[in-house]
Amino acid sequence: MREIIAEIELQSALGAARAMARKVAIVYVVLIGLWIFIQSGVPIAPFLSVKVSPLGWEYILVGWFFVASTGWLLYLLLDRGLRVIGSAERALSLHDRAIEASHNPILITDCAQPDQPIVFVNPAFERVTGYSRKEAIGRNPRFLHGSDADQPELRAVVSAVQERRECKALLRNYHKNGTMFMSELTIAPIRADSGEVTHFVGVMSLSAN
Repeated sequence: MREIIAEIELQSALGAARAMARKVAIVYVVLIGLWIFIQSGVPIAPFLSVKVSPLGWEYILVGWFFVASTGWLLYLLLDRGLRVIGSAERALSLHDRAIEASHNPILITDCAQPDQPIVFVNPAFERVTGYSRKEAIGRNPRFLHGSDADQPELRAVVSAVQERRECKALLRNYHKNGTMFMSELTIAPIRADSGEVTHFVGVMSLSAN
């Protein structure tokens, strides 16, 4: 369960790292542009009938030193950001492979969409339920219970989702061919940096009872 939560959090971290890299690159370009603008003698001077004296070599030297040192600092920050991205991508790839290889059915729902539809299922989900990924995505997980909705523990799961908390329940589910199977469902909320719950992840453990 923790690995799945970490996978979602890594996606957010990866997006943040890319945003930081873009901001650093933009700042660097702006600084270089400002220096070129100043070194050129301020192009707006002719429109103001102001004579601009050429910059002395000492000012140019100091200016280039400032740009070079600032550029080096920004490069180090950008490099660090890219390293974060690389590490996040490698970790994300590892988590992806772990989820795909899991023998337990795993599904993720999106709290931001109406009726909290499924947005991800792993191959074990397809194998156990008989529903393909295409058939499952976009539907609320309740379709797995068919008309058998009168389950006390199912109501507990619904309450947990509404209250944005973890829950574990033993449920009756139905394969695509209509046969019933028991599974212990564990759900946990996925939170954004703001603390808002954005997704729920569910892991099904098959039960022999």
